[in-house]
Amino acid sequence: MDSIFSSGEAADISPRQKALLLFSSKLSKCPSEATKADVERLSDNGLDMDEVLDLVFAASLFSWVNRLSHVLGDPLAQS
Repeated sequence: MDSIFSSGEAADISPRQKALLLFSSKLSKCPSEATKADVERLSDNGLDMDEVLDLVFAASLFSWVNRLSHVLGDPLAQS
């Protein structure tokens, strides 16, 4: 995780982790950029279609929550 936080998509991680990171990054930034080749890369790295679907759902949910929280702003502290 430290490598991902410090280097982003250029992090020195395993091919499986790289495939997961790149696919989820595409889904977060611009979902239409995720392609069949990205799914094939996940499959080549040991993920089955159920796991790919789980990744799509997880990335979508986190992206939605992040976008929603940006619109709503920070919560006010209660006194």
